Amino acid sequence: MLLTQAISAQQALYANIEAEIQALQARQREIQSYLQTLGGIESKMESAALLVQEAIAEIKQHCPDELPAYQTLINGFFDSTVAGQIAPSDDTDPTPPAPPTPPTPPESEPETVTVDAVAVVDTDSVSPVAPSKTVDPTSAIAATVDDADPTSNKGGAIAVALPTVSMVPSMKKAELIQHLQALGMSTDGTVKDLKVRLGTYVMQRKTAA
Repeated sequence: MLLTQAISAQQALYANIEAEIQALQARQREIQSYLQTLGGIESKMESAALLVQEAIAEIKQHCPDELPAYQTLINGFFDSTVAGQIAPSDDTDPTPPAPPTPPTPPESEPETVTVDAVAVVDTDSVSPVAPSKTVDPTSAIAATVDDADPTSNKGGAIAVALPTVSMVPSMKKAELIQHLQALGMSTDGTVKDLKVRLGTYVMQRKTAA
């Protein structure tokens, strides 16, 4: 009788120890996963900080007057109001993206950039534009693209509205996607990722100019 009770007590003790070991192992896996996540975030932040540092140095050298605008854009990523606007993004919106609102003409001189074509317009199927219609060079940046087929003589042109640095934080998802597609850039990620991607491109274009 006493031997049976002792055996039962030992078995219960072993079961408790085994349960504690399993709980500790699960906790260890959670900690390892958390550390890996932190490592990835730290690596991204270090890369982003290096790019920003290089961009600021070039801005100070070539266009120091534009530095306050870029500083406002970068500080906006850390602002609580901006973060609150871009956090609840819906990446599964079934409605097609609406055409973007024409941006306010920037004060600086417009620049012309060449981008990869997202869509090729067949000039044989497009009606000629009436002479009375003119395009304001300060409202958009014209980008001429050729047909992807080298054996074809058909070509087209699209107008890509390149926003200013201060406009990017207030842009909606549909506008961001359309600009990134027109620039041949990836549209994956949240609205915050799209704003960072487009804002970085605009800063690089201003720096290169």
